[in-house]
Amino acid sequence: MQHLEIPSFRVKRPHKKSRLGCVICKQRRVKCDEARPACKECRRRGLGCAYDERPVSSRRSLRAQSSAGTSNPSTHNSVGSEVELMQHFFAHTVESFAAASVRSEHCNLWKVVIPALAYTFLPVRHGLLTAGALCMYYDSLSEPWLARKYFEAAESNGRRFVVESRRQALRFDALEFDSILVCSRLLSVLGLAFYRSHRANGVTLRDAAAWTWLHLLRGVKTLYTAILESDAEIDPVMSINMTPEIRQNEVSRGTPTNGMQWHRMLPYFPLVQNTREERFEGLVAGLNTRKADFGKEGVKDLSSAILSLEKVTKHICIGEVHSLFRAICTWPGDISNGFMDMLLRNEPFALAVYAHWLMIVVLAKDMWWFGDMGVAGIREVVSICSDSDPGMEAILEWPKKTLDTQM
Repeated sequence: MQHLEIPSFRVKRPHKKSRLGCVICKQRRVKCDEARPACKECRRRGLGCAYDERPVSSRRSLRAQSSAGTSNPSTHNSVGSEVELMQHFFAHTVESFAAASVRSEHCNLWKVVIPALAYTFLPVRHGLLTAGALCMYYDSLSEPWLARKYFEAAESNGRRFVVESRRQALRFDALEFDSILVCSRLLSVLGLAFYRSHRANGVTLRDAAAWTWLHLLRGVKTLYTAILESDAEIDPVMSINMTPEIRQNEVSRGTPTNGMQWHRMLPYFPLVQNTREERFEGLVAGLNTRKADFGKEGVKDLSSAILSLEKVTKHICIGEVHSLFRAICTWPGDISNGFMDMLLRNEPFALAVYAHWLMIVVLAKDMWWFGDMGVAGIREVVSICSDSDPGMEAILEWPKKTLDTQM
């Protein structure tokens, strides 16, 4: 009689499963040592560690709602649904964000860390959904009915994003600082993306709505400053890559690594670089001849705006640029309230300074959230100044040459 071979089974040792690990380890299904502020596994891999700080009961409730989510049509895989928008974000939008930077850890932030935060923080989730919807909107402009659906989804998620982001900012909880930094960066992108749509629908620089994005970027700078000045410990990768490219008192560090500064390979870049010193000398000289028109405070506001823009432009031309988008967004966050007021009332000299900033925005025209903002803005500034102050001709010489290069 043959003996049957009985298979042996390995008995698992009893253990208690922890649900308190960080978001990254849970997503990667690896053991987390639950160290704060960053676990050992995330430190080893250089990832931004984040924990779900909500009560366990709240998380169970969210899972229950998710499992019962079939009753909510917005979660279905239909036009403008959360499923479709998030799929597009991971397949396309995230790549466009990552491509805007040359730092490998910044690319990793958008592809791994920030999506992980979206599972924990509602504002981040709505921000990613809004970005995905706007990206799909611009990809679908050839089909108006489809584009309209995606824009409606962007507006709907965008309203939720703004509300949740405001609540989060008002709480100003150190445990949410990573989320606040990410939402601030998303606010910058989304503000510019919505402005692109407003331009297409006839909004001009004479309309207050044309400057909404600028209010957002200035608010973002205020949040950055408050977080960086706090005593809270912030993930170094998040701090470096989600804050302005040029920090206060930072100077350009000379010639960058070849191959990393892709914007310098663009045919238009030599115009920005080779005219830099002459352009800013012209702005300063022009202001000196008009001091009597602005008074002491006005001259101070304009001088500060010119100096800040010169610093940003120099950094983009000869510094080590890690993110062209963040470098460009540094100037709007630095301008004063007085200069902002001048832009809102279309003061010609302030608009001329703005046109010189738009010259570097043209470098980013392939970033879908900017689009034609640089060229369209310069064209409009030239038109406004020609009507209201023909004497601005010399100061606008180089922005006008930008238009010639983009024909």
